[in-house]
Amino acid sequence: MGGVGELNGVITVHGLGVAGSTLAYIASRMGFKVVGLDIAPRYRKACGDVVTLRGYTRELLKATGSILTFARSFEVRVGGVEVAYIDFKEPVWAMVDKPKLVNTLRYMAEVEGAKILAGRGRIEGGGGLVVDARGPYSHRLEDTVLTVRLIAKTRWEPGLALIDFDVENMGFYWVFPLDDDGSLVNLGVGLMSVRDGSLLKALALRYYRRLRGLEPGVVDFKGAPVAVEAPVKLYDGVAYRVGEAAGLINSTSGEGNRYAIHSAIALAMALDKGGGY
Repeated sequence: MGGVGELNGVITVHGLGVAGSTLAYIASRMGFKVVGLDIAPRYRKACGDVVTLRGYTRELLKATGSILTFARSFEVRVGGVEVAYIDFKEPVWAMVDKPKLVNTLRYMAEVEGAKILAGRGRIEGGGGLVVDARGPYSHRLEDTVLTVRLIAKTRWEPGLALIDFDVENMGFYWVFPLDDDGSLVNLGVGLMSVRDGSLLKALALRYYRRLRGLEPGVVDFKGAPVAVEAPVKLYDGVAYRVGEAAGLINSTSGEGNRYAIHSAIALAMALDKGGGY
């Protein structure tokens, strides 16, 4: 990745997470000149790593080789009490290697001619079209909820995704499979009343111990904000916004990956249909 220089007459994408890297790839593939900026040379962000399989998301996941396994069954709890259990014949969610998804999209964008640069540029108008794809970092801290995600070795039902809503603390716990035999899971928690990452980690581990009577073997731990309280804003007078930067996230489940992919594609298609910008 190169350095940040003068960026004029191009689509400048600030932030290369799921939304930004998707936009950089699709727009450059359409023939637009694209420059993508991200402070991190390699993507690493914690989340549930889930993508709903609708429309183009399935094709994009296959193209990047980022699918780990699928969820076909869903158990929904409220305060630990099961309220719904649904089995689907076809997979509904793909559990993905999100760093691989994003980093592969960045590479694919470069192959199509995009310039992917390490650094942080100023978001300002003039000389081209500007896109804000910085995710939760486009919003105020008070509009976000801190979440923690743990990757752990354990025993789990293959294909089962569990979400348990904590009404009292305004948030939820989750357990998602990460492989086909149930030996690796993605478990975590996000609560509006708790902003301490260490405490959230302890709560997630306690939850799993109570749920299964097992001590999960943690192999990775990360925390990240999720902008569940941010208002929806697709344009702020200077930059177009996509994904979580635009406030496009499911405030109930915290899901943002599908919204990120489809909002990026929608913007690229609108530019293409309009003959440019």
